[in-house]
Amino acid sequence: HVRADVTSLTEHALEPWVGADAVSKVTGQVAAAIELEAPRLAFDALHGTAVITQSETMIEGLTIRQPKPARVRFDGGRVLVEEASWAVGNRTLTLRGGADLRGSHPRLDLALTGAFDLALARVFLPVALSGTATIDARMSGEAQHPAFSGGVTLANAAIGVSDPRIAISGVSGRLTLADDRIVVSAPRGINGRSLDLSGSLPLLC
Repeated sequence: HVRADVTSLTEHALEPWVGADAVSKVTGQVAAAIELEAPRLAFDALHGTAVITQSETMIEGLTIRQPKPARVRFDGGRVLVEEASWAVGNRTLTLRGGADLRGSHPRLDLALTGAFDLALARVFLPVALSGTATIDARMSGEAQHPAFSGGVTLANAAIGVSDPRIAISGVSGRLTLADDRIVVSAPRGINGRSLDLSGSLPLLC
C-alpha cells in the first residue's frame, strides 16, 4: 500500500516529453494525491486513485486552471478517467474515458470535448496561431492503431509563418476525424485572397 502527496510539481517535469524549448513557454505547478495498493508486483493487480487536487498553468499568456479536482482510477489493469476538466477563460475542455492495458493488445476509449484558444498550440508548433476551436473528438480501439471520430470546428482562426512569409486568416470550418484521416472543409483567406479548401490528410499514429 502506497500513499503520496505531491505538493509542488512544476513545469520542468514535462521537459523529457516536450523538450526544453516548449517548457520555457510554460509556467505553473500541480498538486496531487496518490493512493495505490497491489497484492503482487504486477500492473493488472494495481488498484487505487490519483487525484490532481489543484493545477494552474500559464501558456503564452493564457491561464489554464482546474475548476475541480481531476480523478483517475486504477482498476486491475484498467485506467479510468472519472473526472477531468480544464478552464481557459470562459472555455472548458473535458476528458473522459480510459484505457484497458490488460493482455497483449491494450485498448483505448477516450473522449475530449469543449473549446480552447488556438494560441495554446504555439507551445508545440513554430507558428503564430489565434482564434478558437470547439472539439468533440474520440479515440478508441487498439492503442497501436486507434480509430478517431468526431472533429474540430474552427472559428475565425488565423495562422502565420515567418519563413516563407504566409498568413492564413479568417478560417471557419470543420476538421472531421474519420478513422485514420482528417477530412478538411474550410473557406480561407490567404494573404488577402479567398480560397475554399477541402480534402483529407492521413493521421500519423
